[in-house]
Amino acid sequence: MSNRWWPLLLAGVVGLGVASAPLPAALSAWRPDLALLVVIYVAIHQPKQYVIAWAVITGVLLDAQHATPLGQYALAHIVAVYLPLRLHQRLILLPVQQPPISNRCWRTRAAGPR
Repeated sequence: MSNRWWPLLLAGVVGLGVASAPLPAALSAWRPDLALLVVIYVAIHQPKQYVIAWAVITGVLLDAQHATPLGQYALAHIVAVYLPLRLHQRLILLPVQQPPISNRCWRTRAAGPR
């Protein structure tokens, strides 16, 4: 049995803990959903580690914490994790400094004929 589950659990607990930390009213609108960012990170780097279940669990915990209708955050996390799960091989291969080729093609087409 693999012992690689504890970093995922630790990252999830930290993400949920930071998401529940109180902030002043002026800053609370600018706080990202760190639990969702952790789930997306796990979806990209370890896609076979029950990511959909992880997204549902963190979503339901956030629903209970924020007193929103049950399943609102869970559905948002599942929808947000779908694309990284589908494209995780392509996302891993792209270097951070190099823009995608489609971006380069779009720039040349936008510039028009020379």
